[in-house]
Amino acid sequence: MALPGKDGIGQVKRTFKVLNQFDIPVGAVKQVRDGKPEYEETQWTSAADLSGKRYYFHTAESRVIRTIDLSALNPKADKYISIPMNAPETILDLTKRLQWQP
Repeated sequence: MALPGKDGIGQVKRTFKVLNQFDIPVGAVKQVRDGKPEYEETQWTSAADLSGKRYYFHTAESRVIRTIDLSALNPKADKYISIPMNAPETILDLTKRLQWQP
């Protein structure tokens, strides 16, 4: 059991920590079809805030949690919209922040 978050964002972060326990990394599940190996992986993980009308997700390529405010979209639109889910992973180099003392 996970404790509830202190606020909405805290709850989103905790939700993703729980969901991350079920990620399938590439190579963990393998099957062979027509003599060729196929590997399964978790492509994305998502969560919805039903009362706040927000949708959250991260992908296998980028663990940065992204959100869409569904209440900001036009429910009467006559066309569908799509968003790209792929984004590069963010890696922060902290080397320059280190302070070395002789």
